[in-house]
Amino acid sequence: MENETLRLPGADARQFRESARQFVDAVHGRGEVLATGEEGLQVTAVLRAILDSIKSGEPVRVEVP
Repeated sequence: MENETLRLPGADARQFRESARQFVDAVHGRGEVLATGEEGLQVTAVLRAILDSIKSGEPVRVEVP
């Protein structure tokens, strides 16, 4: 999966820039983080399982940290 690009239908670079800006603001004390690190790990585990399932064509068990 290294160096693969996932194109999301309807995804807009502005959405990602806004999310990054909100995160940077939170790091600098100018706002709140929208998700905890634990929530981020859980989402990442689900997304990884989805990608693995797409590649294999088989169901993949989600291993949530």
